[in-house]
Amino acid sequence: INGSGRDFGPDLSKVGARLTKPQIMESLLTPSKVIAQGFQSVVVTLNDGGAHSGFIIKSDDDTLALKIATGQTLPLKKQDVKSEQALPISLMPDGLLQSLTAQEASDVVEFLASLK
Repeated sequence: INGSGRDFGPDLSKVGARLTKPQIMESLLTPSKVIAQGFQSVVVTLNDGGAHSGFIIKSDDDTLALKIATGQTLPLKKQDVKSEQALPISLMPDGLLQSLTAQEASDVVEFLASLK
């Protein structure tokens, strides 16, 4: 939000302009129901048996850039990639609101909805 936090996922600086309060709540409760364009999770398997998950931020004939959960960009050579598998789930974890009271969850939604 506004340049702070980990760079992993859609920028939330103007989320209130894109989503209604019910949509924000739904995205927090069921993050895999609607995944923002460009943030489809993938598992990239390498020829050496290694694997990485994240979302692809760049792909051309020679390279693939994968944004991983640390917020870092992992550059990979296409010749080292065995496969790319899109996943039907969001990289945003389920249960983000579990440890919050109803009032705290409401406050989070209100705050996000105010970001326009």
